[in-house]
Amino acid sequence: MKLVKTIFLSLLSLALVACGGKDSTESDPDPQPEKGLAADLFDLSVSSDASASDASKMRSEVVTNSAFSLSSYYNADYKRYAACFGGTPGKSVGCGYYRVDYTSNEALRAALADGFTAELLFCCDALPTGTSEASVFSSVEGAGFGFGVTSTSAGNHIKFDIYASKLITLDSKMTPQPGIFYHLVAVYDAGTGKVSLYVDGVLKAEASAGGDLVMPSAQASSWFCIGGDCSSSLNYAEKTWQGEVVNARLYSSALGAADVTTLYRKVQRSSQTGGRITLTDLGFLTDCHVAAGWKYYIYADGFAAGDAVKLQNAQRSIDCRTTVGAGCLIVTVPSSLTTGNWSLVLDRGGVNRTLGTVKFTVEAAPALPRITKVFAHRCVHNNTKGPYENSLEALKKTQTYGVYGAEFDVWITTDGYVVVHHDATVSGKNIQNSRWSDLKNIKLPTGEHLPLLSEFLDQGLAYPGVILNFEIKAHTDNDRNRVCADSVAVMLNARNMVSQCRMMSYSTVALDELRRKVPALQLDYLGTDDPSFPQGKGYNGISYNMNLLSAHPDWVARCHAAGMKVCTWTPSSSQDIMTFINLGVDYITVNSVDLAKSLTERPYVSY
Repeated sequence: MKLVKTIFLSLLSLALVACGGKDSTESDPDPQPEKGLAADLFDLSVSSDASASDASKMRSEVVTNSAFSLSSYYNADYKRYAACFGGTPGKSVGCGYYRVDYTSNEALRAALADGFTAELLFCCDALPTGTSEASVFSSVEGAGFGFGVTSTSAGNHIKFDIYASKLITLDSKMTPQPGIFYHLVAVYDAGTGKVSLYVDGVLKAEASAGGDLVMPSAQASSWFCIGGDCSSSLNYAEKTWQGEVVNARLYSSALGAADVTTLYRKVQRSSQTGGRITLTDLGFLTDCHVAAGWKYYIYADGFAAGDAVKLQNAQRSIDCRTTVGAGCLIVTVPSSLTTGNWSLVLDRGGVNRTLGTVKFTVEAAPALPRITKVFAHRCVHNNTKGPYENSLEALKKTQTYGVYGAEFDVWITTDGYVVVHHDATVSGKNIQNSRWSDLKNIKLPTGEHLPLLSEFLDQGLAYPGVILNFEIKAHTDNDRNRVCADSVAVMLNARNMVSQCRMMSYSTVALDELRRKVPALQLDYLGTDDPSFPQGKGYNGISYNMNLLSAHPDWVARCHAAGMKVCTWTPSSSQDIMTFINLGVDYITVNSVDLAKSLTERPYVSY
């Protein structure tokens, strides 16, 4: 196996030289400390726009799951761009991290199996609480390895997990302090059967490996996460991190203590002040049009009297007039601000924290930003206490809750009744294969009756300002989808409610039938296709899963350029909701209605 690895790496080096390949990133090149210490399996390189690449010979693709909570800034101490992760420590998120897939990278798997070294340079802004853990650079899902921080009765400790026949956890017994950068090195030596963890050049934990390295085999889990940990899905990360990462590297050999010391001396600093400013639920616009004298709002829990904001780029720094408000800082846009990307830097008595990057467009008479509207997912509901999701009582609650609209789902029975329910079955009965007489006496888990669409529409007439946004579920065949669409069209036309409703479906048959029967009805496509498909079909918008839009943020602008609206579902954390506010989506469909209302209704820019 070692011979195979040596041959592969030699051939890869020759190929790169022949092609003229070399690293070209916006970070200053980081020279290897000496021959033989090249990070040849992975070397994270972050750019000014928070995208990232692999500067190693492997050139693995680094997928940037863009989010409001992921930004970058130039770290003058380390002379390279650092990634800033703003997620709530220990939570799961659909965006705001980097993903490096190694599903089919057999060369990487072989190299790791023969022994490797992992290196990480990071600092924390906040630590996990309760029983949660946070990961920084990790691929642990029933196998694998990674760096993280525990949260136990013993405190928050830096650790390294590795599966070598069984799970081995190396506990450094060290609690990371906010604002202090730590240099971690983990060494897996397959020859000696040992795994070691060093912190700032000092051996902190060591154990017998116990067996061969085991990496995740399922495609959904075969990826490294920077800013969290991999999960059982490609669509989200677990155990998210809040803090910064400067270096994340993998070497194809098990380095000795002297080499570890050499790596540490490269990043060692004579002093670090720490004193990190801790903030939670950070929120601001990352792309906005402003004029001199306008107000720009930065929201977070943790601001203090005397906090001030500086705007910085590579050329200069601008001190801004800053007012501390209730849960926010209000920054007066300075007359010296010019169009471009600027880092938001919070200054608290000489202690600084970079909050993120904003693209300001300075204009004489800018327009205020787009307001994202909120749909209550399956209406405003509580499936434990009531009202139950998609019940008539839940619709009534939604209508007085102050949201833009109610989202719900419909099926059609064998005898033509359109029923409001999300799942295909209710109380063990398949709705589309049942008669209404078999369903009408069913009670929902919190006591409400199973409603018909006709009841929802009649109730909707009482609140014409609340939009009804409902999905025709994909039935078992196209005839059923068409019949359901026909029935919906008849009811909407009879009540003159076309302007109060939006319709969506995965079924193009249903949408096309609605377009034929109700030409003025707003139709949204549920799917995964490039926006050119629904545009070509003449639909009015898309309603796409949040993970899909996170992976294709450019689709929002493309839809708007084509005159289409964009809705996403179902972001739940403040970081995820802020991501889609910043992407400029028209609508978000959420379960966290109160949180979404608070984030979409507050001002971000004013004059």
